[in-house]
Amino acid sequence: MKPNEIDLAIGMEKYFFDWTEVKMNISRPEGFKVTEEIDDKSCESWKGLENGKYAVFLLTKKGRDHFSVMREINLNFRSKISYIGIKDANAVSSQLIYADARSFSNIPQFYEAEDGSFTMKFVGFANEKLPHTGNFFSITVETKSNDELQEMKQRILEISKEGYLPNFIGYQRFGTRRPISHVIGKLLLKREWEKAFKWIIGFPFLAENEKIRKVRSVFHSSRRDKVREFLEAFPSSSFYERNLLRNYVITGSYYEALKRSSLPLDIYIDAFQAYIFNRYLSRLMGEIKDKECVIKMPIYFSGCDDLCKELYEEEGIDRGMLTGVFKVKVRELQRKAFMKVRSVSFSEEKNRLIINFSLPRGSYATIFLRELSHTNPLMFT
Repeated sequence: MKPNEIDLAIGMEKYFFDWTEVKMNISRPEGFKVTEEIDDKSCESWKGLENGKYAVFLLTKKGRDHFSVMREINLNFRSKISYIGIKDANAVSSQLIYADARSFSNIPQFYEAEDGSFTMKFVGFANEKLPHTGNFFSITVETKSNDELQEMKQRILEISKEGYLPNFIGYQRFGTRRPISHVIGKLLLKREWEKAFKWIIGFPFLAENEKIRKVRSVFHSSRRDKVREFLEAFPSSSFYERNLLRNYVITGSYYEALKRSSLPLDIYIDAFQAYIFNRYLSRLMGEIKDKECVIKMPIYFSGCDDLCKELYEEEGIDRGMLTGVFKVKVRELQRKAFMKVRSVSFSEEKNRLIINFSLPRGSYATIFLRELSHTNPLMFT
């Protein structure tokens, strides 16, 4: 079966199993739960020391993106909060975050966002970085018919028996409703500042909020001297777009506006590398026999194999472009070709399945769901 056009757009050109489509739906965020694993155990059961170098907190969030949560915490406590992993925004998630204990005059015991979208609870101290080994997922899937439900149960059993799935980099890295982060990353590497700016602000997608979609659409066809007008047109929830527009109004330079972006620009560079990795894995997936094989995507052409060079050249990236921009260092990507799927189980409720499984750190549950359903990713992201 040919993958969905969104899959193809982010480099996922093949499926592992030769299955037909099974339509399903996940009620987000409540139906998608992710819990960080520390040393192969739930972060919710982690117990800290009575004293130590780092103050550790349990962060539980619902339907909030990672960076806006980090920004709010940093502003409220004037401390640099560190994290081990970035969790899906459109989910209910639990993870540990930490900060230098000396940065607090009084360590906050509990904090809750005004809108109730996240809580932060102090759970103890640690003297070293925490061993993040993976994530546990509990996902509630709904189908339209009992036949589809039974088919899905059989597929879960097959996946469990196989034990591995392609370790594609998932939709979240590219943008689940607006999968263009890799395009912006490529434009940054090519030093095409104006195009990168306009891709971030313009280019609407149907899956977006209608108001934002309309603003993007008008901006996309507007003149450069109209930028100031769009600063007020975007709603306050579009924090990053407003920040970028404000930067341009102040500096009059696309380069300077991007350089001052409040959103880390490395997410775009990382997304482009993820896109190249996905395309590379799609081409070689059927030839890889060792499921523990690690794929390396060098940043120097001298270290690339023929396929790697071919993919970079197809994207218009030449030898001199894989260097840092805006002090963002382009790092060699090393990633296992396949992800090990652990602790798979499911329970049934009417036309719903509650699917439980664990994945290694850096692997995506949406890739599990993609393989399970072969359906439009907008149904499960």
